[in-house]
Amino acid sequence: LTSALEAIDDALDLLRPDDTAQIIFFNHNFGQLEDLPRTARASTRYAAVEPSGGTSLRDAVVSTVKQERTMTIVLTDGGDRNSEISSEDALRKMSGTNSVFFALVFDRASRFLENASQNTGGSITVVSAATARSGMRDLLADINSRYLMTYQSSVKKKGWRAIKITSARNGVKVLNARKGYFAE
Repeated sequence: LTSALEAIDDALDLLRPDDTAQIIFFNHNFGQLEDLPRTARASTRYAAVEPSGGTSLRDAVVSTVKQERTMTIVLTDGGDRNSEISSEDALRKMSGTNSVFFALVFDRASRFLENASQNTGGSITVVSAATARSGMRDLLADINSRYLMTYQSSVKKKGWRAIKITSARNGVKVLNARKGYFAE
């Protein structure tokens, strides 16, 4: 937890002027998103938080979903022992939004986090206490170098729609893109 909070402190220094940050804590329960001012140091402000209990990872992640363009970064051990929402329902809810999900995982990546990051154009990185800060800096550098491309489909059919992005130019690589979305 200390390493995660220190990584968040580093991330606040890398945000652009119009960026905002929020934080949510979760164990067997999950809290509400709280604004995290740039002047606040998460490692000091939340020093008294104690890791405990099971984990409601999917419930917490889904509670952050917004329709406006957001980048959600999850710092977790990757486990989920208490969520009420199923992986499928969580992925459906997440994949139909403008949110992109990233994860820094302290143990091992779960299938849910892998699918969430792939479906939304994010990424997942396994870190340790020693590498969490550099992992967060690398992630913010990736986010700050992204471009946004949109399109409007004329298909009215509901369900999963796969997307494949390729470059029309030689020598230009698409490194990461949303794999698709659920149309409701």
